[in-house]
Amino acid sequence: MSSASQTATFYSQGQQYHADTCQPLDVAALKKQISLKAYSRGNYPGQKLPNEFLTELLSVGVWDSRRAQTWGLARHRNEGIEITYLAKGHLAFGVDGAKYQLKKGDLTLTRPWQPHYVGEPVVGYSKLFWLIIDVKVRRPDDTWQWPSWIALAPNDLADLTNRLQHTETHVWLSDEPVRQALENLMKIIDVPPAQLCLSQLALAINFLLLALLTLLKNNAYPLNRQLSSKTHTVERFLNALPEICSQDWQLDNMAAECGLKRSQFSEYCYEIKGLSPMEYLKHCRVNLAKQLLLQTALSITDIAMQVGFGSSQYFATVFKNTCHLTPKQFRQQQASS
Repeated sequence: MSSASQTATFYSQGQQYHADTCQPLDVAALKKQISLKAYSRGNYPGQKLPNEFLTELLSVGVWDSRRAQTWGLARHRNEGIEITYLAKGHLAFGVDGAKYQLKKGDLTLTRPWQPHYVGEPVVGYSKLFWLIIDVKVRRPDDTWQWPSWIALAPNDLADLTNRLQHTETHVWLSDEPVRQALENLMKIIDVPPAQLCLSQLALAINFLLLALLTLLKNNAYPLNRQLSSKTHTVERFLNALPEICSQDWQLDNMAAECGLKRSQFSEYCYEIKGLSPMEYLKHCRVNLAKQLLLQTALSITDIAMQVGFGSSQYFATVFKNTCHLTPKQFRQQQASS
């Protein structure tokens, strides 16, 4: 976990991802474009929570936008499980490529590290509540670790975790118990910092989670257990590899990126892509080279270096074995056609 002055960072698919700070929201509040009531840690907006209690509570708050804004929260990630609730208005929301138009009473559930956005591209008339709790997840298959102040019985907490981890349903219509729990939370935080009762806040969050569990139980939906499996971890990495294939990848660091041994990673890779890891890496690099040959005037040597091959000779050999043409012949053939 990051310190209060740092933004949390996690590592996946050869890249660093930084937890969002909601800076546009903070700026809008400072400019009095919206009403904002929030309590937070780190770089999230709002009054700062004390360090000695509710340490895994990263942010809880409400914004009230009475007019169209000039900002939105672009695609971002949070290190915790995030629950939002639209109390008024309409709002565009997107997660994992799916797009939604939220309406009053809608509830969203976003897992840790899951990319999402709010506003398309800007926020309109809306009143949005949010809650972010750190459950110590930095990879899809990490074990969720709820804070000690979450008081649900072990079997209920395990059930809630299972449902949140594995549901592919991002937007839910809240029911009366969930709405009451959310309205109570909004009342609790709508006070000056000196009057905030942390015990009330902790109890209210527990009531919300219990109401949420009941809502999820009462609405049948399929659970995708691969969302927290090693297969899913490797699949996400392999799907991202075409964009990052120019980096210095070897079998060791690709396997380590997915938290696996070399032999395990190779088995998963072959199962998913039908190729060994190094064969699939070469495949990605050749495809990237094709794009550069067609779209740029870079030399063959420059392209070889840019896509991650150690030499132009090795690049030419791999390219010809794959495409049955040299890079120069491929460029000429495509130009003439």
